[in-house]
Amino acid sequence: MRELKGLKGLGCVGNVSHDVAEQERRGQKGPSWFVGHFQPDGDPRKIDTFEVSVSSQFEGWRRGKWGGQKTAWTFSYVVSGVLQVDFEEESVVLRAGDYVHYGPGVVHHIEVLKDAVWLSCRGPSVSGDSFKLDYSVREV
Repeated sequence: MRELKGLKGLGCVGNVSHDVAEQERRGQKGPSWFVGHFQPDGDPRKIDTFEVSVSSQFEGWRRGKWGGQKTAWTFSYVVSGVLQVDFEEESVVLRAGDYVHYGPGVVHHIEVLKDAVWLSCRGPSVSGDSFKLDYSVREV
């Protein structure tokens, strides 16, 4: 990541793969989140209004547990591949170009049906906002 000249800390340019690898070395956030409250002070990617992730997973990958966010809204856009997002009463299959948007407290689970890349944005970006459930809400 490099700050853009003349913007006084209000802009930057970077590479997601490099940024995520650097975060993992520092022991921060999950492996795909690179913009949000969890960045170090002074970093232009440290923002508390939203957080951004780019995920890339192989067919068959499943999120370990059902979960959600206490206060954040989530918007996810599928760049390539096929995902299934399970909610308490419905499952949706998303292909390249599709998106899903849901609010705080919505319990969900994700499975990759075909190698996939997807972008997720959440807001606000709040420490401790995510929760996981120790049980399956429903059989998928």
